[in-house]
Amino acid sequence: MNNNYVIRRILDDAQVDEIKSILESESDDMWLDGLVSGGGSETNKKNFEFSRQNSSYQRVRNIVMSSLDSDLAFNNFTFAKTSSPIIISKYLEGGYYNVHHDSVYDYNFSTTVFLDDPNSYDGGELCLFINGEERKFKLPAGCAITYETGIFHKVSKVTRGERKAVVFWSKSDVKDRFLLYVYSEIFEIHKGLIDLLREGNIDLQTDFEDFQSVINNPLTRLSSVGNEILRRMI
Repeated sequence: MNNNYVIRRILDDAQVDEIKSILESESDDMWLDGLVSGGGSETNKKNFEFSRQNSSYQRVRNIVMSSLDSDLAFNNFTFAKTSSPIIISKYLEGGYYNVHHDSVYDYNFSTTVFLDDPNSYDGGELCLFINGEERKFKLPAGCAITYETGIFHKVSKVTRGERKAVVFWSKSDVKDRFLLYVYSEIFEIHKGLIDLLREGNIDLQTDFEDFQSVINNPLTRLSSVGNEILRRMI
């Protein structure tokens, strides 16, 4: 977890293989010039985007969006209420998307889901410019990064192979980003403490009365603070 972004795996190998099989079954004319479908100029981007006007697009969208239902890291980082239609992008050798930022008027968070083995292509990193530093991300297939919309970013030039990804944007009803960050951190700390206790073979299945009676129990206190913040956000 980071104040600006969160990384996690949202698609398993079978889902990634299914998406790639769907896309590979379509003809090349289903891939539109990114300048036509997504705007921009030829000096700013060079990529392709899969047509939304067919059933294959909907099948890919359903696989990706259904995975968000169980994506606790995403939900606790964004508290997203709605998400945009996905864009399925493809960068061939020589493809790139120069520095830009997504519009903050409609959405609060941007997500990129990587679909290819990072060893199958060179270049193609997603680069985020955070606090004056460039941070590069080239994640395993099925992994996603969600970051605050408005952060300047780019896709570096692909010099070998091809890079496919799914991108979409999400809107949150939570306006106080600091409270959302604090809640996300509390959630991660709480989860981490439970994992540590389980590794130590400590029984967490105590009676409710016994658990609540331990007033200074750190898990109880942490959970209470998180719930209080959540009540103020929603």
